[in-house]
Amino acid sequence: MREFRFDNATGRGYLNGKVYYLRGGNIELGQYMCDDPKCGSQPWDARWVRKLVAEIPKRLHWNAFRYNLSVMPEMWLDIADEEGILVQYERPFGDIASSGTSAR
Repeated sequence: MREFRFDNATGRGYLNGKVYYLRGGNIELGQYMCDDPKCGSQPWDARWVRKLVAEIPKRLHWNAFRYNLSVMPEMWLDIADEEGILVQYERPFGDIASSGTSAR
């Protein structure tokens, strides 16, 4: 199990007790790609996903992503984990509204 935390006193993030600098961005492709017939099977092709969430970002020296707006396929999360990409995974806001759960 991994532990990620921020130390307010130093303003640094720590992964498993070691200083860790987050470098990355957002991925908001899921809702568009998984339902778009023009994408074909790419969102389910592990080789293509690995290139999208690991190979290209690593060339940019990125090590983290924030997934939002849609539910990401479990395979995408597994590949990110295998490749050492940290993921901030947010539940889509629409799911909260449709689940009967109140958001505060």
